[in-house]
Amino acid sequence: MAQQEQLDPATELPVRAHADTLWEVEVKTAEPIRNTQETPLNKAIEAVLQVQLLMKGLLDLIICT
Repeated sequence: MAQQEQLDPATELPVRAHADTLWEVEVKTAEPIRNTQETPLNKAIEAVLQVQLLMKGLLDLIICT
């Protein structure tokens, strides 16, 4: 989970993201996913999307507090 930082035009150093900046949630797997009968690709995609949704929910809780 990350927010895009902006660069200060004068110093070209990163500036903390504004509170309204959107968060990005990226999910990666430890190893490549193969489409097999035991693990169909659509099941792997569903699992990744569920993790992404859970991470977004956690992020929403953090931001609201």
